[in-house]
Amino acid sequence: MAANERERSRTPARNIPRHGIDCDDEESMQGLIRSIKAGNCVVFVGAGFSAAARLPGWTELLCKIVDRGEALGKLLDSEAQLLRSTLVPHASSSVLDRCAQTLEDKMGPVGFADVVAEILNLDDKTKTPEQMKRRLQLLWGIPFAATLTTNFDSFISGVPAASKDAPAVMRKILRASHTPMTVRMVLRHPELQRVAQEILSHHEKHNFGMDLSSMAIVKEHGMANDIPALKVHGCLSEKYRSEPGLAFTRLGYRKLLHGNESYRQFLSAVMACKTVLYIGFSFSDEYINEIRSATMSMIGSAGDPIAYAIVNDKDDAEKSFFLEHEGVQMLNYRTPPNDHSGFDELLQYIHDHTNPMRRWACGVQRKKILWVVARQMSEQVKTLVRVIETETQRIGDESGEETKTRINLIIDGSDGEKPKKAIKAIQEAQEPYDLIITNNFHMHRGAEQILQHVMSLDENSRCP
Repeated sequence: MAANERERSRTPARNIPRHGIDCDDEESMQGLIRSIKAGNCVVFVGAGFSAAARLPGWTELLCKIVDRGEALGKLLDSEAQLLRSTLVPHASSSVLDRCAQTLEDKMGPVGFADVVAEILNLDDKTKTPEQMKRRLQLLWGIPFAATLTTNFDSFISGVPAASKDAPAVMRKILRASHTPMTVRMVLRHPELQRVAQEILSHHEKHNFGMDLSSMAIVKEHGMANDIPALKVHGCLSEKYRSEPGLAFTRLGYRKLLHGNESYRQFLSAVMACKTVLYIGFSFSDEYINEIRSATMSMIGSAGDPIAYAIVNDKDDAEKSFFLEHEGVQMLNYRTPPNDHSGFDELLQYIHDHTNPMRRWACGVQRKKILWVVARQMSEQVKTLVRVIETETQRIGDESGEETKTRINLIIDGSDGEKPKKAIKAIQEAQEPYDLIITNNFHMHRGAEQILQHVMSLDENSRCP
C-alpha cells in the first residue's frame, strides 16, 4: 500500500462540507473535538434539534393546547378566542410566557402537562422522519460526557432537574471518573459489549496474562449505554408529570430557579468545569444566559472558549461578541430558505471525528489483515470481524470509495497447525498484509514462529 494511501486511511473520510458553512469555523472546531475526545464535553440540546421531527413550535403548540383546552371544557369560548388572537406569528417570548401561564392556570399543572404530552406524543417510532432518526444516531454516536436538554419530547430520555432522582444524575455528571475512549466505544456497540463481557469471563477462568482492568466498567454496567442525561425543564413521562411537573410557564421557571438552588449551582458548575456544546439553541432562555455570564465573571475570558454552539446565519460581529463576552464559539452555517442541512453536516463532521467506532474503522479501512485465532476465542473474533467489515464498508458507502477491510481468518485446525497455515498464507499473498494478529498458542510458540518468518522476508515484502 502506498505511503499516501496509508496516511489517508487514518483520516476520517468526511471533511467539513464547504457549501453553506463558514470556512473559518474549521479551525475553531478542533478545540471542541479535542474536548469531546478528552471526555469533557456536555451537549445541551434545544428545541431546534427536534425541528426535523416536524413537531409544533412554541406558538403552534400553545394554539393546539388552546384548542384542546376548549374541547375539554377548561376554557370558555371567549377565553380561547382571546388567547388565539394573542398567539400571532412571531409573538414575543414574554407574550408566549403569559399565554402558557394562563393555560396552565385554567387547566391545572397536570392537565396542562397531559395535553402537552398528547400533542408531542411520538410513541410510534415508524412515524419519525428519517432526518430526525439520523440526527439521533449522530447525537448518540458522539461520546459526550453527558446530555442536558430543555426539550420535553421523548427523543432524549432523562430525569427532570427538579425531581428527587436528579441529584444522583448531577453527581454522576460532575464527579464521575473519566471513561477510556476504548471503553466508550464498547459501551455504544451491543455486539462489542457482548464480546467484551465474554472475553472478561474467559479471562477470569483462564487468566490470559493481560491487564484488562480498564474494561471492568463493561462488566459493571452490562449492556447499558451509561451516559447521564438531565431534562432541565421537565419530562412528559407519567412518572414525573405531577411531580415535579413542567417548567413551561413563568411559575414553573420560578419554582425551578428559586425553589431549587441546587439546580442553579449545578448548571454553574457544569459551565465552569465542562465544555458545553449548544445545539438547536436560540439563547432565548434568559436565566441560562445569566448563569453563563456569571460563570464568565468568575473564571474570566482568557483561554479557550467555555462553550460552542451550532448556529445559523450569524454575522461576524455577533460571533465575535459571543466569543469575547459570553465565552461561546459559534460554529456557523448558512441557510437557504427552509434548508438546515448545514446543521446536519456539522453534526456529521463532529461525529466522524470523535465517534470511537468511526475513528477505529478509519484506522483499519482498506487494510489487509491476517488474523490467527485461538480455538476458545473463535466466536468472539468472528463477531469482531463482522463489526470491522460492516463499519469500514459504511465509510465507503458514504464516501463512494472502496474502504472495506479485507480479513483472512485462520480458525480451523489444531492450534499447533495454525502458525504453519499463517506462514503459508503470508507466502501465498499477492501483496503484504498490513497487520497480523495472533497469540502464542501456549506451548506451540506460534507468534514467535510467525514473527521469525515475517522478519526473514525482504523489507518491501513483509507486514509493516
